[in-house]
Amino acid sequence: MGRERIEIAYIKDSRVRAERYKKRKFGLVKKAVELSILTGCEVALVIFGPDGKLTQYSSGVGERAAGQDKSHSPEFKGDIHELLNKFVDAREADEEYNNESVSLR
Repeated sequence: MGRERIEIAYIKDSRVRAERYKKRKFGLVKKAVELSILTGCEVALVIFGPDGKLTQYSSGVGERAAGQDKSHSPEFKGDIHELLNKFVDAREADEEYNNESVSLR
């Protein structure tokens, strides 16, 4: 049994839309990191969210061009690790909130 297909259309409910954006953005950034690590290619990703906030990831295009290859160490990823940590923290907080809501009913 596979995943259920969703209709690709604008989501009218702002709360659902925000949650879907957050999850999809995380997945897109994760795929960019994986692509860079697995294939050794240089990846640059820029996302302007619905609120105008910027999310960016670069696998080091500039550093490699300047001859400063730092491979794929965590220090080299910079912004992406901070973004992934924030996402995990927010997700854990959401899960704790949902668990508390259920127990209060």
